[in-house]
Amino acid sequence: MHLKLVWGIVLIVLGLTLSLYCLFNYLHFSGYEYLFHDLSSKADVALNLAIFAKDENQLKEFSERIMIQYIAFGVLGVIMQIVGSFWIRDYTQHAERMQRLCSDKL
Repeated sequence: MHLKLVWGIVLIVLGLTLSLYCLFNYLHFSGYEYLFHDLSSKADVALNLAIFAKDENQLKEFSERIMIQYIAFGVLGVIMQIVGSFWIRDYTQHAERMQRLCSDKL
């Protein structure tokens, strides 16, 4: 049962990390450079996309796919946080039930 608590905490931490990573990359990639001081990484991403894109439409399609991936992984991080919080809640409810059961027997 303690494993459920540990995995709940791990899921929350990993989910939060994934969500924040995706949020910052999404903001960075969508043009909110003033939030970041490293402008060269956006230029690197744009250059890498331009190398693979054959025309302007394909470049736009690539950047839309990247944005969708950031959103999808961000949502996955939120789902991980929710599942982790349910596992922790289940663990605490089970511990409370066991405590009440033990105190009733005494």
